[in-house]
Amino acid sequence: MTKLIDGQVSFHLPEIKRVLPTKRHPSYATVEAENLKFIPSLRRPYYRNGDELACNLEDLHALWGCLVNPSSTTSRSIQYAHWISNWFAVDDLLSDAEKAGCFPEVAEAVISEIVPVLQYRDFDHGEGEHRRAAKSTLYPIYADMPEGIRGRFIGEMLEFVTLYQQEVEMRMRGEIPDFPAYMAIHTASGCWCNTTLAEHGLGMDLTTELQQYPNLRQACRIVHESFVYANDLFSFRKEYFQGDYGNAISVFMLNEGLSLQESVDKLCSLIEEAESRFTVLRRQILSGPLGSRSDIRAYLDELGYCMSGNLEWSYLTPRYHGTGFVWNGQRSGTVVLTPERTSFGDGP
Repeated sequence: MTKLIDGQVSFHLPEIKRVLPTKRHPSYATVEAENLKFIPSLRRPYYRNGDELACNLEDLHALWGCLVNPSSTTSRSIQYAHWISNWFAVDDLLSDAEKAGCFPEVAEAVISEIVPVLQYRDFDHGEGEHRRAAKSTLYPIYADMPEGIRGRFIGEMLEFVTLYQQEVEMRMRGEIPDFPAYMAIHTASGCWCNTTLAEHGLGMDLTTELQQYPNLRQACRIVHESFVYANDLFSFRKEYFQGDYGNAISVFMLNEGLSLQESVDKLCSLIEEAESRFTVLRRQILSGPLGSRSDIRAYLDELGYCMSGNLEWSYLTPRYHGTGFVWNGQRSGTVVLTPERTSFGDGP
């Protein structure tokens, strides 16, 4: 793969203009404590040693869910924290070139093991650590879902792993898609799961409404786009230094000839535009036939928290910025990336 950057990897991070508020689940401390008890159960299938496990214990997985789905019940928030911890582990396995990231046969074996779980048809204990881990996180969520939303979530999870496998095959070939193709893959890969969980966390089943009202689905799509933009901006360090160019910054640099700084600026602008588009669309929905419904108003508020919460978490998680990282609160200024750590310099 072409080397993207010679010398120090650094750029100026512009301050992202934000219009959506953030909200943290009131029981975050409880959710975090319960999830820290759960994560060690993932060691055998996903972590090669205690050091890898320790890194994941400090990545604030539960905080992600408590910022993205701040209005769910505490019990559901604990379920979601277990789920995202498992799927972060799957993501690490299938994106790391030293694990399964460049080995389609390894990825296929892992995915084949967990597909029956995703389909909600593997009710025996079965064999395989990956299967047991997936079952322990997904089945409590499936069992709590109404039939309509569960059917959608199952389909979304299956699409999630199919696209993971597609990415592994592209990585093996050294293939970098253009930006529209990249976004088509990444907004499908797991993003619908997140907005479906926002719906479930509120105790709703909006299956019919999402079919009948295209603008409601479009609101979800904007959330999905925002997730990719924010994640790729802040996860670039992690992915670049492990040889994974499945990131929008790498796509811009390799396929559009942009510099690192130009790529960062473009992603920041896209994050701002997504928040603005969502705000305008929400206003349009609330001025239409759905606007009188309290459940729709609450759902749109939660989608807004999905966007703002994911961005907020992306600033501060050691998952993206390295073991031992503690965010200094700087939202703009010089950012230096090394294999070990992100350094947020003094702004502006």
